[in-house]
Amino acid sequence: MIDAQLRKVIDPPLASIAQSLHGTNITANQVTIMGFLLGLTAIPLLMQHHYLAALAIIVLNRIAD
Repeated sequence: MIDAQLRKVIDPPLASIAQSLHGTNITANQVTIMGFLLGLTAIPLLMQHHYLAALAIIVLNRIAD
């Protein structure tokens, strides 16, 4: 339900990032893997009660996905 509204806000910046990556040797799979590895770094941050840092990492993870 909320996805359609969020897409209007999220799509333009993501399209810009995708366009800038298009001319490089970075593949979609590499972005996905890096996002996954980045997301894993949120686990120790959460364990150490660094919630804002973990949230930032999770947001970056979702952007990469």
